Amino acid sequence: MPYHYDSSAGYGFGFISGTFAIVNVLSDMTGPGTIGIFGHSQDFFIATAFLTLAIILLNTFWGVVLFTSLDKGGIHQYLGPAVVVLTHMLFSCLTLFNRTTKPTYSISIITGYVILCGMISYALFLRGFNIRQRLIHTTYNMSSSTAPKKISIVGSGNWGSTMAIHIAENVRELKDQYDQKILMWCKEETLDDGSKLTQVINKQHENIKYLPHEKIPDNVIALPDLSESVKDADILIFVIPHQFVKKTCEELKNKIKPTAFALTLIKGFYIDEQTNELLLVSQIIKNTLNIPCLCLMGANIAHEVAEKVFCEATVGSRDEQHSEIVRQLIDTPVFRLRFYPDVEIIEILGGVKNVIAMCAGFADGLKAGFNTRAAVLRLGFREMVNFCRLHEKESTAEIYLESCGFADLIASSLGGRNYNGAKKMAETNKSLKDIEKEDLNGQSLQGPGTAKEVYRFLEAKNLLDQFPMFRDAYLICEQKIEPKKLLENLTNHPEFHRK
Repeated sequence: MPYHYDSSAGYGFGFISGTFAIVNVLSDMTGPGTIGIFGHSQDFFIATAFLTLAIILLNTFWGVVLFTSLDKGGIHQYLGPAVVVLTHMLFSCLTLFNRTTKPTYSISIITGYVILCGMISYALFLRGFNIRQRLIHTTYNMSSSTAPKKISIVGSGNWGSTMAIHIAENVRELKDQYDQKILMWCKEETLDDGSKLTQVINKQHENIKYLPHEKIPDNVIALPDLSESVKDADILIFVIPHQFVKKTCEELKNKIKPTAFALTLIKGFYIDEQTNELLLVSQIIKNTLNIPCLCLMGANIAHEVAEKVFCEATVGSRDEQHSEIVRQLIDTPVFRLRFYPDVEIIEILGGVKNVIAMCAGFADGLKAGFNTRAAVLRLGFREMVNFCRLHEKESTAEIYLESCGFADLIASSLGGRNYNGAKKMAETNKSLKDIEKEDLNGQSLQGPGTAKEVYRFLEAKNLLDQFPMFRDAYLICEQKIEPKKLLENLTNHPEFHRK
């Protein structure tokens, strides 16, 4: 994967600038200068050499800043840089034709700059460039400040508490780089004995409701006040049910440091009510809080991660510096990370796998044979891939075989929360709401909400018949059809009619 592409492109831009500037210097040595100065003297040559060096440094800096700011996917990932480099080369070539001090030089200089600025503006427009955010981000990156970065975790369920444990232990080895106090927002709850959950976490150092029997380091502080928990945070890690993302981000609007960035571990997404297009959690965070947002998805069952059972995850990121920070905070010998720039695909996979995991649960709850269960996983995985390619047709097979794709589906279909809830529903005919309350200790299932959003999306696109497992999963969750209908419809799946 083109992991160092952004900075490399910037340095390449500076090299191209310097190359053409040096050509101009050589032209000046043999005749009237292309920069409008007469003379063959040594002083002139030295002055021009310094000018050349200045051009190289200036354009290299400008190139790095520009290229690292272009962070959208698809064809525009390459179109913007191509436009900038090619137009700069055009501008530089125009100056080569100016071997006299006639007005030709001034005309070409002005023309070159107009073309350059116009094409750069067009490239930035294509990429949704945010000038204010880029200036802030660049200033932050260039800052020589060594103040330890502050970390906040937004969410305190089993996955949020697990991340708090994991990160709190890692930062102890990085005291100069990260503040040792990890703040964790905990939506206040009153437990059966009348005590407050935040007080129990801070006193007993254990989330007895959502992650019992796992020790939480004493440098993790649970706070019931959302605004207080993210105050002055440099890194925000979102780990809440996806249905609460919009409301939470609205509450945090204008309360986040402009130099901060976010990492979402949330599996799920929305469908935009106006356009009927996918609206990802990372996009909501980015657009509402005006900060960059990475995503982390993978085969990560919370209690196993807390117990330090080996696992891996996939991080979607197009920013090298942010990726390195995430690596420092999370990557360990028992929790390995792999980084890809395919942020959207990684995030979509993390959401839709919950729907197919529920299908696996329905099949197991109905005591389906092993062959049938294998078919559920294969056909379900195929629907996951096809669904992602509705969003990004050029996505490669490699990303689907990462932890965020196939591995996450397998783990979730063997023992995840959505699998267990669906299995219980098929066995008992309980509603999912009752199962959440009675069997899952009040924890929310992400699969039903995602199934609803996927159904809406496919219905708007008139594609429900091409995704029968996604369709049936939603209808079963709504108790409009029985779970056995899912297995009956497998025999006529569209995959068996492809030519």
